[in-house]
Amino acid sequence: MSTNVALLGSDTAPLSTTTRSRPVVTNGPIRTLRTDTGQIIRAATGQINTGTSGGVFSNTTWANGRALGLNTLRCGIQKSTNSMSVSAILANVDLVVELARVNRMYCMLGYFAASPGAYDDDVAGNEARWNAFWSVAAPRYKDNSWVFFEQVNEPWAFGQLATLTAATKASLKRVYDTMRAGAPDTVIGLLGTANLSPSASQYAAMLASLDSLGNGVPIDWSNTVLAHHYYNQTYQLTVTGNSNNATDGGRAGLTALAADYPLLGTETNWYVEQVREPLIDALDLYEDLGIGWTLLRTPGQTSPVYSHDYDDNPNTPDTPAALGPAYLENKVAQLRSRGYLIPVE
Repeated sequence: MSTNVALLGSDTAPLSTTTRSRPVVTNGPIRTLRTDTGQIIRAATGQINTGTSGGVFSNTTWANGRALGLNTLRCGIQKSTNSMSVSAILANVDLVVELARVNRMYCMLGYFAASPGAYDDDVAGNEARWNAFWSVAAPRYKDNSWVFFEQVNEPWAFGQLATLTAATKASLKRVYDTMRAGAPDTVIGLLGTANLSPSASQYAAMLASLDSLGNGVPIDWSNTVLAHHYYNQTYQLTVTGNSNNATDGGRAGLTALAADYPLLGTETNWYVEQVREPLIDALDLYEDLGIGWTLLRTPGQTSPVYSHDYDDNPNTPDTPAALGPAYLENKVAQLRSRGYLIPVE
């Protein structure tokens, strides 16, 4: 791979070829995860299924992500791998981890073996599956400084505290304990919630309650972050109370929660469904706050292209969603045009 990348019309600059050191969980006033050079996490996504071609198995994907100014790819192990043994899954993951290393990127490795919102459909069975995976995967990658973990993807419906059961909460703490035992120094993205709802104060209270669960060892927030998604209820996150009705895009709520608990956005988009159109400036908000973000798109991906009927008239043509079809690349370009500094490292 070339070690020179043009920086936004500037002179070509040499890129480091050294392996990434561990990302660092920062202290206040806004707690988040930052790279070994102090940048917030800027990530795209990719899937690990049963095959080993394309996507995160392609060096081009990683190189394109780095050239764009990303520093991380979220590599989610999908439900399709449930027919495979853990050893077979990890043999494929090894390929991805090495591509991250040689491209000087971080691999955010996630285990997403249940459909979104479905972990709590079978808490006991899923806990057994998750522990079987992480009890092997965590120690396998514990010394890879460029790898960090995302525990699970949207384990209960919509990320609302009202739908989080005591059984699911206790189970996820036990899985976290398994992960931490296997990888004492690796950053873990906890919970992977679909939203933060209804308020920062209530989410903080829930996070504090996790400490007494599982093996009773409190969560170490010096190398743990709250992995969460920025969808419509996070967009309306309030600071306190039971109402999810903020009108500031969740800015005050995120600021309040991040004062005590490190946050990492691990998924957002504005284009898959019409209802998500207000989220088009989610990455701007996270850049403003200094919180890491992840866009649900793979570097170089130009399909599918989503379109929506903006005026809700079924007799008029749909309008292509903004910034398509290269949503990721076009959004990063827009961020830069708005003055956000996104270095290529």
